[in-house]
Amino acid sequence: MKKTKLLSTLLTYCERKTACTLRTSRTLVMILVALCTQISYADYHCISKYGIEVKFNVPTRELTIDASSAGPILEHCVVRAGIGGLDISSDNRQLSCAVTIDESMPQMTLLLADKLTVRILIDNKTTVTVRTEGKLQGLAAFHGRTATDKEVTPAILNAQQTKDKHVLFTTLGPADFQNVRSMFYPELDFAMTAEGTTDTRWQWENGWRLNTKAPADQDLLKLTICRNYYRDELDIRYYAPLHKRSYWNTAPVVAMTWYGIRGWEAKPAQKKEWLYPNIDWVAEHLLPYAETLIFQLDDNYLFSDDKYMRDISDYIRSKGMIPGIWFTPFTHTAPDQGEQQARQHPKWFLHDNEGNLLKNFGGQNWGFIGNGGYVLNVNNPEVVSGPYGDFWRKVSETWNYDFFKIDGQPPVSVLYSKAADGGGLEGYRSGLEIARKIVGPDKFINSCWGTPTAAIGLVDGSRTGGDTGDDKHAIDVILQWNFLNNLAWWCDPDAAANLYKSPVEPARLNAQARVLTGQQFLTDDIWTKVPQPIRRVWQQSFPMLDIRPVNLYPVKDNWKAYDVFDLRIARPYRTWDVVGLFNYDEKPASKELDLSRLPLEAEEVYVFEYWSSTYLGRFRRDAKIARPMKEYEGQVFSIVPVVDDRPALISTSRHLTQGGLDLEKLSWHKNANNWVVSGRSTHLVAGDDYELLFVPGSYRVKDAARNTSAGAEPLTITPNDNIVRVKYQSTASDNFDWTITFEPKN
Repeated sequence: MKKTKLLSTLLTYCERKTACTLRTSRTLVMILVALCTQISYADYHCISKYGIEVKFNVPTRELTIDASSAGPILEHCVVRAGIGGLDISSDNRQLSCAVTIDESMPQMTLLLADKLTVRILIDNKTTVTVRTEGKLQGLAAFHGRTATDKEVTPAILNAQQTKDKHVLFTTLGPADFQNVRSMFYPELDFAMTAEGTTDTRWQWENGWRLNTKAPADQDLLKLTICRNYYRDELDIRYYAPLHKRSYWNTAPVVAMTWYGIRGWEAKPAQKKEWLYPNIDWVAEHLLPYAETLIFQLDDNYLFSDDKYMRDISDYIRSKGMIPGIWFTPFTHTAPDQGEQQARQHPKWFLHDNEGNLLKNFGGQNWGFIGNGGYVLNVNNPEVVSGPYGDFWRKVSETWNYDFFKIDGQPPVSVLYSKAADGGGLEGYRSGLEIARKIVGPDKFINSCWGTPTAAIGLVDGSRTGGDTGDDKHAIDVILQWNFLNNLAWWCDPDAAANLYKSPVEPARLNAQARVLTGQQFLTDDIWTKVPQPIRRVWQQSFPMLDIRPVNLYPVKDNWKAYDVFDLRIARPYRTWDVVGLFNYDEKPASKELDLSRLPLEAEEVYVFEYWSSTYLGRFRRDAKIARPMKEYEGQVFSIVPVVDDRPALISTSRHLTQGGLDLEKLSWHKNANNWVVSGRSTHLVAGDDYELLFVPGSYRVKDAARNTSAGAEPLTITPNDNIVRVKYQSTASDNFDWTITFEPKN
């Protein structure tokens, strides 16, 4: 262990675990470290208060800011400034450095080269301030890095919501925004916000780096920390980071059988005669694109016929998909036995303070749902070894399903909190813990009906609203709960349902809202009737990607104002934006793609609309682009910075993210007067032509080829409307390497 790491560990332990005063505990640690590691007391300086520490190591010139709940939050911090003809940097070991400590404030003062004074003050329980003093030449600069051993994500916090311009921001990869001042640590439920007088910016450079600037005597950095952001600020009492299981690394793609099959009508509804043709259709037309896909039976199945239920799951597996099933585990599932068992085993169920049995939504078979059933008390071992545990074992082992949609959860949690014998919310959560032990670590538990935030940390995903499958869209649900997606669980806004009889525009609106947020994507249809345009929308939307929210707060009453979603994609070879524009109304509208609402940094950008495969042109970053839109229509745009010296890749056809899924590598190099671009494209599907689209500028394509071990295979080149399309006819689901050479037009 490095000496400074050891010192930090010992100091934190001493201050937490001993009854010494802060000053005494620090002295004891310094003496101990000096004896054990031969570091002198004068080598190490520290101020500490309110669980915040600022540490300066004189020999290494390392300045670190720690928070007791998170450990180091900024490391390798450096202050730089020009003064008296010198370029002074706090990490320059050749310059003199005098350090003084005022523990009453507490404040640390660095005097560098006898010219530049740096004051670091712990202002209060949440804030550290850094200032410089002296006759500066220009602005002072502060640089620091987040600890590399912790996951960190850019964030707009609840108090900053008024600055978001009604845009929902998301990221794929380590993408930064110039308007984002905060970072969030998902594992720690910890946020920090940096503010400087000018030019405050978080940027990714093999880790998150903070850069700020300010004149002398002004705040070079004001760092505000927020402990337990989700738990306390957003009232998510049981916040815990999402635990990603073996083959659930992104939000699931699910084909669900409720709205399309009209599961509330027939008894049972889930029959092989209807299911098998639709399973076949989904396996043929959607699975190759989704790569992993769940076919989930909803309510009203033959729960008394184990062989029948196992036959269905075996058939789903035979088609390469994962079988899923709906049930209500906390509510008694045998209506013909419920009353009798309640009389024979009253302690198996929850009771109110008067001793009355409590009922809740639930059961298998639609007719039983309305009357509800008695709520099982999972605090009773007989229930765990009997009806509760037995049904979990049945669906997981006997029927062999891997995805469990468990309904009625918010009302159940309320009843547990009110029941005289339920053990409160902890009693409810213990039931989920028991279920996890039964089904094992790798199966998916998706809670349902409303938003049961009391289940966070114990389920993999959750419905985040009511039944929305008969609605035109679920954008309000998507917006309200996106702040939990891929941080605490994967949000399920319910199905985009019965689109087989819909125009294509609502299908696009529903699809892009899910894709640009990375939430669960459920279809629920008579799939065998789905027309090609709707099918194509789904194919271009799958799979879901590892997309993170940036707006870490619920968007509620004014959700319609958020008619723009901005997904910023960062790859080693470049960063670009994929932007969705939405018309939420039931009538046509003239909308604007207002680029000034986006944190674009290039002076000019190329804009390409994906669904219509149309190049719109080159625009200034504050341009307003008029877009006529039909009722409930979505449009989605690739926005790429202009490069004047070469052609630009502006889109790919495989996926709505236009390279976010499929463009693994991209590189440019100049060869005499020609530009040569090479790349690797992945996740291609057999029989689905793949296109790369370029703005050529003053160039034209000389040749384009697929690179194989046997040599180069020509690709189809189609110049049209100021863009060039290069097409690859994929004969197998594979990846391919390609090279395209551009030569000057004149």
